[in-house]
Amino acid sequence: MQKAADAGDAIAMNSLGYLYEKGLGVAQDYAQAHQWLQKAAEAGNYHAMEHLGYLCEKGLGVAQDYAQARQWYQKAADAGNPQAKQALLRLPSNFTQAKQHIFALGAFGI
Repeated sequence: MQKAADAGDAIAMNSLGYLYEKGLGVAQDYAQAHQWLQKAAEAGNYHAMEHLGYLCEKGLGVAQDYAQARQWYQKAADAGNPQAKQALLRLPSNFTQAKQHIFALGAFGI
């Protein structure tokens, strides 16, 4: 699989990213997962786009970033990925994030 991924096979890149994400047969490494999934997503693999959204949503291997997660989920959904469509529904809205931020500031007397 590594050789196919190195050769630019989007399915192999996605699979390798997934293996690193879950630690299946390799040491779990979110940074490696992100790297391979990014390559697969850029090659048009909508499963990789969804997994990148998940990593961004949860802050695995990258800083948690709902806006970036939303972008990846949207790309995957636009490409026809049904799981990405569901993921978009569970992400906090920008309004919800703003309320949480304001509440956090208030808790610190700001």
